[in-house]
Amino acid sequence: MSHILGIDLGTTGSTASVLLDDGKLHSVPSVEKTHSTEKPFPSVVSFFQDGSCLIGDSALEQSIYNPIGTIKNVKKHMGTPKKFKIFEKEYIPQYIAALILMKIKLSAEELTKEKFEHVVITVPAYFDEAQRRATREAGRIAGLNVLQLINEPEAAAIAYGAHKISSKTRIMVFDMGAGTLDVSILEAGSSDAAKAFQVLAISGDNELGGIYMDDLIKDSLLRSIGKHGVFSSSDEIDTDQENIQHSPDTHKLDDAVAVAERKRLGYQLDIIAENAKIALSTEEKITIDESISFEREEHKLTTELTRKEFEKMIGELLRRAESKVTDALANANLTSDKIDKVILVGGPTKIPAVRNMLKKLVKEPESDVDPTFAVSNGAAIWGAILNNDRNLPVIYKGVALLSVTARDYGEKMRDDDGNISVQLMIPKNVPYPTRFTDIFYNNFRNDGEWRPAAPIDVWTGNPNFQKPHDFSKYKKIGKFKIEGLKHGISNVIEVTYELDNDQILTVTAREKGGDAYAELQIDPDGSTHQTGRMIEDLRKDAEKIERKTRAWMGGYEVPPEEWKTPKNPKYCWMCECLEDAKKILNAHHEDCREFFKISTFRLFIQQLEKQYAFAHIQLTHPDYRIGVHNALKEDTHPNRRLLTIVLVHELLHALHPDWGHNRIIPEERRLANLAGYFDAFIEMDRIFLSGKMSLCNNHFSSDFDFKEINCD
Repeated sequence: MSHILGIDLGTTGSTASVLLDDGKLHSVPSVEKTHSTEKPFPSVVSFFQDGSCLIGDSALEQSIYNPIGTIKNVKKHMGTPKKFKIFEKEYIPQYIAALILMKIKLSAEELTKEKFEHVVITVPAYFDEAQRRATREAGRIAGLNVLQLINEPEAAAIAYGAHKISSKTRIMVFDMGAGTLDVSILEAGSSDAAKAFQVLAISGDNELGGIYMDDLIKDSLLRSIGKHGVFSSSDEIDTDQENIQHSPDTHKLDDAVAVAERKRLGYQLDIIAENAKIALSTEEKITIDESISFEREEHKLTTELTRKEFEKMIGELLRRAESKVTDALANANLTSDKIDKVILVGGPTKIPAVRNMLKKLVKEPESDVDPTFAVSNGAAIWGAILNNDRNLPVIYKGVALLSVTARDYGEKMRDDDGNISVQLMIPKNVPYPTRFTDIFYNNFRNDGEWRPAAPIDVWTGNPNFQKPHDFSKYKKIGKFKIEGLKHGISNVIEVTYELDNDQILTVTAREKGGDAYAELQIDPDGSTHQTGRMIEDLRKDAEKIERKTRAWMGGYEVPPEEWKTPKNPKYCWMCECLEDAKKILNAHHEDCREFFKISTFRLFIQQLEKQYAFAHIQLTHPDYRIGVHNALKEDTHPNRRLLTIVLVHELLHALHPDWGHNRIIPEERRLANLAGYFDAFIEMDRIFLSGKMSLCNNHFSSDFDFKEINCD
């Protein structure tokens, strides 16, 4: 078996690691690092009208231009019936997650120059069966064999403790990511033969993390904006809203643009809020001085925020986190003084208030832990262990992981007195894989009639199972029937609950002394549990995107010396637009004459019907190629003005290759205003928000039908 990839699939960003033949852990970098994010792979996918998409850094960049086609935070929806409707096509969470995994896989192949087929993926300890199944399905759609799902805190403990633990040690892992919190207590033992990590207890919250802190900052920023009449406090921004469709109807189009405006505003505030949160981890006071686009205007957002104000904002979140620490200690029957090490994982743990909370409750957290890559490093180590990797360093040999269940599982039943309750089958905090069996009876109905089938109802949660009737604290995760029971008797039914290494639950029912048998097909809360056929169809769709992405990553853009197309005089008027764009930059941006003097720009008309980017520039200094979409091929006054602003955008990319769209947008708007092209900029922006056109998502390829424009 080849090397095993370890992936930390995160809410806002993901990481990956691999243990290679040199015996060292290597973090996988993104091949297109264009955006400043803590993790190398933003968990973002941006779709276009023709079904093509961008993934990761480029999708995050495009999100401001293409808000209605962009999907973020998909991890929150894994294992739910959620469907994202984009440009009249529906996508399930597993498919979106699969595209992110696929992009990570291709980046790993670019790093190592080898194919990856097998992977260990980490999940929050509190992920339920539906969420774990969905994660496995995402791996299959991405073309990966998921060897195992491993809990994030356990992966972090392996990465930290495998080479540092020499005696019995109790470790608390406080893993606060963007969307989830896991608190796990593990006992690490070491001997000459093995290093066993046994999970003693876990606690957590699937709706507690960094994005919820960002939301509080966003609320504050919205109030600040509202004071200046920019945004009404009655308006709502929901960056998860995806059911926005393009329609040729003008009224509906305006509605879509209005909704997209709000979504784009939300994305801009997401970035500002996250940057503010990160800055306040090292500074006592920050000044937010940003330009935001809303309702076709540029607005200045200037305010100050102190660390004390921020800590007051997140006070309730910290109290909830504190309660989970207390719960974990209680579940392990331990007091805080019995904890030897505290490990912090996840970006929000860099916030001083979080560290101080752990110091107060338990003890000073360890300082030599990489909160960003600890989880994927642990997954890569575990993958190498599962693979019996011959290059596994001695410090990792003999590592074993003994996990415990996160919740109780029980069977709904009626006792002799007719009371309905739940019979405990698998208790919380027992090691898994595990298997429990109990006997139930199929009695006659109240009217004396025999029942030919018996219902099996499976419940989960952390309840008092002995309390009859009260089902408020837990939920039913599946139901099925065992049919074909022997007639006319009180049937004895053996029910077995089996939890495997990935906490995937299988429930079987078998009639003792009979032939009746049934097995649970979990469909928790109506969540999407895809059939094999559906997965295969989605895999085929993902393969198409993978081929395009792989081609682009492997030299997809054509080298300048290979451009041999005949020049076409038909579109020479576009060359005048290029000169006008240069004049705008020279007059209002900076003196670019020297740059333009040493650089050459060649325009190409791209005969594209489906792809819908206005233009794309190939950044091969000093010889630049700019492809123009044939939607602008007609020589009209509006098209000339629109193309001029589009070319200003592309020239800004050439002048500032390190700039992202978050910097280009406000500068582009400023230049258009100063040069008298603001109407063209507004029209371009309106088309972007409607989903009809975008920028910079095309790449040159010999597959395209393009013609060079004669600018001599």
